[in-house]
Amino acid sequence: ALGELRPSLDFITGSGLRAADPAGIIPNGGSQQPYAQVNFGVAQVLGHDTEHALTIRLDITNLFDSIYLLHDGTSVGKGQPQYGPRRGVMLGLRKAF
Repeated sequence: ALGELRPSLDFITGSGLRAADPAGIIPNGGSQQPYAQVNFGVAQVLGHDTEHALTIRLDITNLFDSIYLLHDGTSVGKGQPQYGPRRGVMLGLRKAF
């Protein structure tokens, strides 16, 4: 047996940060578009001794590579748009001793 397989899935959603109103007159009078991000991970625990087992983990952030605007720069921090993270793939090993 390979051990224990531990999948994970989580979602990040936001209603959108503050922005200038559509006319550009009132600072913080509007808001950005809502967004959602899906993250996925899977970990394989190798060995039956959980205290000293080796764990191999794969994580993917922003699974569907959604491009979304967190802040368009029209309000506080004017002229500095900020986007959410692009897809990221991480691989990790963990060994307790």
